[in-house]
Amino acid sequence: MWAFSCRLVNGLFCGLRRDPCLLTSEQLGQQAEQLVARFFLRRGFSVLGQRERMKSAEIDVILVDHRSKREEIIIVEVKAGFHPTALPHRRFTYRKRQRIELAATEFVRLHHLKEVKVRLELVTVVWGVHGLLPSVRRFPMGEI
Repeated sequence: MWAFSCRLVNGLFCGLRRDPCLLTSEQLGQQAEQLVARFFLRRGFSVLGQRERMKSAEIDVILVDHRSKREEIIIVEVKAGFHPTALPHRRFTYRKRQRIELAATEFVRLHHLKEVKVRLELVTVVWGVHGLLPSVRRFPMGEI
């Protein structure tokens, strides 16, 4: 009974703080994608889509960068972790990069955006102790 009540109280507090400690990896990824979308919106980007399913892979976030002379599309892959020493960018493999590039090419072809510059970025989200103050890091991966 004691263990159950501790888990219940912990679950209530974690839910109030939106602490990632009790989230599944799917929920953690969704929460990180929403955080990344807000992160880019505050910096003047527009969100074209989230969780776009292509044949080769799912694109987490699709953005438009209005700050450059020529508008460009940014395809973002989001990796998340909830331990302060987590290194989520290490889970981004060469094979995953190839699949994201294929999905980006498919997205461009599907939406007739051949004249638009397309950039890839990896963004990591790591929650600190008790889910407070997540850190967001950007890793540019080049153009397609």
